[in-house]
Amino acid sequence: MTDHHWYFAYGSNVLLQQMHERTGDVYHAVRCELRGYRLAFNKDSVRWGVAANIVVDDDHSVWGVAYQMDAASLLTMDGFEPGYRRTAVTVHTHHTNARTSLTAVAYISDNIREDLAPPVEYLEKILRGARQHGLPAHYVEHVRLSAGL
Repeated sequence: MTDHHWYFAYGSNVLLQQMHERTGDVYHAVRCELRGYRLAFNKDSVRWGVAANIVVDDDHSVWGVAYQMDAASLLTMDGFEPGYRRTAVTVHTHHTNARTSLTAVAYISDNIREDLAPPVEYLEKILRGARQHGLPAHYVEHVRLSAGL
């Protein structure tokens, strides 16, 4: 399994259906937490106007899903994430009773714009995916409020 990588999804890619449409099968999907960052809806997006992004912030954390995929699938993901750059991050998994950390790739953007809220359709994908993976209820509510809804 040396060809496998972890990808940390925090935006609309937390929705498993979207990941299957983009990359096909995923080997594993594990809910996890990225500490030292906060979720922001500030990435300039041609499709949505504004999209999810993560910003360094020692006082916050971002919940999401770590997907294990092969290198070809990760390259495919690059095509779906224009304007983002791959960044290595350490996430803390919360799978059953086991808690571990792993290194994953997250997409982070410097192409920011602060003047728009994300469209409801985009936000609904994030919220459905968050509930699908059992992300904490308080975090799901935080995402909703962060988007201005």
